[in-house]
Amino acid sequence: MNQVDWSPGGIRHHLAIDSDDGSTIVRRIQDCEPILDYNKFLRSLGPQHYKGEDGTMWHYARVPNIILEDWIIKYGADVVLNDTDNDFIIKLIEREYPYLKVGDFRLA
Repeated sequence: MNQVDWSPGGIRHHLAIDSDDGSTIVRRIQDCEPILDYNKFLRSLGPQHYKGEDGTMWHYARVPNIILEDWIIKYGADVVLNDTDNDFIIKLIEREYPYLKVGDFRLA
């Protein structure tokens, strides 16, 4: 028995029953290519895109939901969703996920 459901954020759930032991297997995937293509386009616009009106707020990155979920599993929600200290996420993006950035600048 296979079933495919869509959830908000574009994450697909593939459910299957293992024929050997009857266990349920859930595979979650997201097509991240449109997000990564858009990030690349935004980088091509230069600083006028990612700098805020007064220069204090910058658009830094667009992170697909499936990657955000992976980070929450690996590092914990308290680290990933911490709105007072983003140093960990900024360093993680700079080090391992530079393609999520929407500008050619470094914050870490």
